[in-house]
Amino acid sequence: LYVATGAPGAEGSAWNYDNTQIYKMALDKTNIQLIGSNQVGGRILNQFSMDEYNNYFRITTTKGNAWDEKTKSENFLYVLDDKMAKVGVLDGLAKGERIYSTRFMGDRAFVVTFKTVDPLFVISLKNPQKPEVLGELKIPGWSDYLHPYDENHLIGFGREVDEKVDAD
Repeated sequence: LYVATGAPGAEGSAWNYDNTQIYKMALDKTNIQLIGSNQVGGRILNQFSMDEYNNYFRITTTKGNAWDEKTKSENFLYVLDDKMAKVGVLDGLAKGERIYSTRFMGDRAFVVTFKTVDPLFVISLKNPQKPEVLGELKIPGWSDYLHPYDENHLIGFGREVDEKVDAD
């Protein structure tokens, strides 16, 4: 069982939603054992932003606000090992945008970010220590939900926007 939440602030202050605290637990009937925990930069969007595959935990997050021109938002993909130690990170993904959807499928991740155009990023996780962007597709609007159709196809559900109107 994995639980993700906003990270505690300094000296017990309010929660810090620019960081995510992750806890990994083993469940055996009514016995619960904490395996490990770690903190990653950024905040998680939803349950589809987390995944476990081949004993690695993967998570995507957004740090900052996409509409704040002074401090650009940034998106991350983290890979943690079975003890919750960070082993890989992909940072700087779509600066100035935020994650709208993520789907992990085997050794790949599909991430949609948005501000005025929807880039769909395909990320290889074959080497957990070095995630890399394989390609991207930009279309107007964004996808809120990504669903695997089969091993080679992905369906995105979202909204279309007029780039000219949204840019203003």
